[in-house]
Amino acid sequence: LVLALVGGLLGMQRGLLRPGPDDSGRTVAIAPTDPAATPAAIAPATAPGTPVAVAAPVGVQRETLVSGRLTNVPASANCLVADRTTLGRDASASMGSLDTDYRGPLVYRVEAGRVVAIADGETTLSPTGGAPTGVPANQAVTMLSGDVLSAPTDAVTHWENASSGARILVAGVVEPSGAYLATEAGSGNVGLVFACDQPGLPQLGSAPLDLTVEQLTLAPGARLPRPLLAGLAPISVDDGTLTLVWSARSDPGTPLPQVGPRQLVAGTATVELNGPRYVATELRNDSDLPVSVVLMTVRPAAVPPIAAAPVASSTAAQRDLLRARLDVPENASWLGYEEWTVPAGAVWDQGSPADSGVGPMVARVESGTVVVRGEGPLEVTMAGTNLTRVSAAGTTVLGAGDTLRVPAGVVTHWRNDGAAAARLATLGATTIGEGKFGEIVSFSLAEVLSAGGLNGHTADLALREVTLAPGAAFAPEPVTGVAKIVVQSGAVTVDWAKRSAPDTVTGSLRVDPQSAAVDIESANYVAKTLRNDGPDPAEVLLLTAQPAAVTDTAPVPAATPDATPAAAAATEVTLFRQRLDDIPETAGCPIVEREVLPPGGKMRMGTKESFYLGPMAFRVESGTFTVVSEGATTLTRAGTSESIAVAPGTTLQLRPDDVLFAPTGIVTDWRNDGELDAILIDTGVVDPFGEEGYPNDDIQTELVNGCTMFSPKDFGSTSADLTVRRVTLAPGGVLASPPSRGRGYLGVEAGKVTLDWARPEASEKTTGTIALPAGTKLAVGEPNVFARQFRNEGTEPATFLIMTLDPVPAAATPAAGG
Repeated sequence: LVLALVGGLLGMQRGLLRPGPDDSGRTVAIAPTDPAATPAAIAPATAPGTPVAVAAPVGVQRETLVSGRLTNVPASANCLVADRTTLGRDASASMGSLDTDYRGPLVYRVEAGRVVAIADGETTLSPTGGAPTGVPANQAVTMLSGDVLSAPTDAVTHWENASSGARILVAGVVEPSGAYLATEAGSGNVGLVFACDQPGLPQLGSAPLDLTVEQLTLAPGARLPRPLLAGLAPISVDDGTLTLVWSARSDPGTPLPQVGPRQLVAGTATVELNGPRYVATELRNDSDLPVSVVLMTVRPAAVPPIAAAPVASSTAAQRDLLRARLDVPENASWLGYEEWTVPAGAVWDQGSPADSGVGPMVARVESGTVVVRGEGPLEVTMAGTNLTRVSAAGTTVLGAGDTLRVPAGVVTHWRNDGAAAARLATLGATTIGEGKFGEIVSFSLAEVLSAGGLNGHTADLALREVTLAPGAAFAPEPVTGVAKIVVQSGAVTVDWAKRSAPDTVTGSLRVDPQSAAVDIESANYVAKTLRNDGPDPAEVLLLTAQPAAVTDTAPVPAATPDATPAAAAATEVTLFRQRLDDIPETAGCPIVEREVLPPGGKMRMGTKESFYLGPMAFRVESGTFTVVSEGATTLTRAGTSESIAVAPGTTLQLRPDDVLFAPTGIVTDWRNDGELDAILIDTGVVDPFGEEGYPNDDIQTELVNGCTMFSPKDFGSTSADLTVRRVTLAPGGVLASPPSRGRGYLGVEAGKVTLDWARPEASEKTTGTIALPAGTKLAVGEPNVFARQFRNEGTEPATFLIMTLDPVPAAATPAAGG
């Protein structure tokens, strides 16, 4: 008996049932444990405030404690709560803010007594038996038992007991205060339901939600079946022992023998009945005593029927969301589309076996701002543009609409420095990692385990949004790989046909919102059409993945003189064009590097005692730098071509695309006074070896390194014209490179580049070929050999830097009389 008592007390300690290290006590136990997946088919939501439409069998009593509609749920909301607060004589309480308990839309119901309520924002009062009425901010209202008050986010309410005793029940979807405990806040507070970090909560979004809190009492032997309903359904046991019967969402009519019933005793953690992959299809009381539970449901609000649409609107519209050509790893075990909700302050890693798994990925920021740093090259496409820039091992700030492409094997480090949650969408093909994402919520909308047979192949992935007006039909294009749909809103009917007879419909399937992803391509059956038979528009996500189209290898006809160049041409951006003078005799390193300076970081350059003796140019990529030089420098502001002289000791603020040049022997001191990483690219011909060293805070990445391949003596001059270009070649692209009288150096940032070599005396004749992957640094212009052509023979864009140095001869002495 003593052991049992001690075990029971330990079991009720805060945080014991939470799978992570958080000891807050706010937890939801989802049983059985399952990976994130999409909920299966659901029934339509009912009108606001309506209890769950389940007939109560013999032995089951149901009482609606509170119901209402929630609007404008904040992005930071991560908990479903229901509390009962008792106010003694003349007692008062405040609710609805992080200073008191939690922030979010709330519904209050007076269960007993008489109270006076006043809110600092507009609220809605629903008196017992009366119509809802609006209540202006700061207007006091007297509420009696049964009256309901609905308060939006940030409308703080203040309550005073106007009777001998009062009891208030409050429920909502909220962000709790860090100091809030469900069993301790307020006078006589009792937490009925406290469910945090629900996997499906982010999918409900900020749209109106219908909330209901019910008290269920099951007599001994009573059973309550549960249909599949939209949204979330956390349950807490008040008294007795409840038995739950679990089924897979894909087959809710068949209990799972491998899982079996699970018993919950009073005081255990809140359990989510609508798990991502498994659902509780029956509540039972197998004991000899009554069982009392509190069930909370939060579902998308019912949308009123729309008027009959004109015939012209019965159409289907498509919109591309994400497209990518990816090299699926041989060992990839997952392929699909995910949405991520990232709270403010979150930090996480991706791209390694210990995190999300290894494989290529395309990510787009849906809302908010995130900061990402890659340990290898990343491709960034800014919102509303087709311009892609490569960030190699640097830090990049991404805003809404920006897209990031991450190659396989590149680990990325992410953080949300903003004040609000951020949302991401990702498309990729990876191994399955351990998923160490902490408070981040990842929701797989369309996933394929085993990568759909595309392992080791280059695949075209596409995510499209298909909108079907009432009465519209859509015929999906056949694919040779994977095709899945997920219904976002409305309802869609899939008409099936055999592959052997694609024009003959053999059956139909209705797919409702938040259903599991449905395969519309299989070995024997395909979806002939998607139809919207309902009165509301339907939105469908369509994910396809198939082997990339093979490029036609037939000879290309010769272009006419005025023919338009092929689309697979090279694009170039000149990063630097600078005259270098007084190159030290010991300077043996032509370099291009990226420097990342963290907030508060410092860096010194310009001497052998610090870093890099020799002429250097600096170009800001992102962030802001504060720079002071000990000698004269020149500055070219972004968007201008004129250089201005800067006197020694001048404090400069450099912003993106500003270029600063420091001659040999001029020391420059750099600071990052901002709140984010600041990034620049520097280049020059230098003696890199420090003697004493300087404690620089920068993170340095080599982009081009010609060390040991250069000497001023062999070069023939201590002055040079420097050019650094970033070149991007589309698949099949070709860039000709004529011989020069100087030197050339290459750094491959992304993709793979093939070089054709030639000798200067026979520049049209290829003497050899080499393929160079990302990360390669190589001399491509020497006196006896040079790269006459750069080619992209892969399926991914290739990006590389070319640094050229052309000697500047000394001024000739005029001949006599000349």
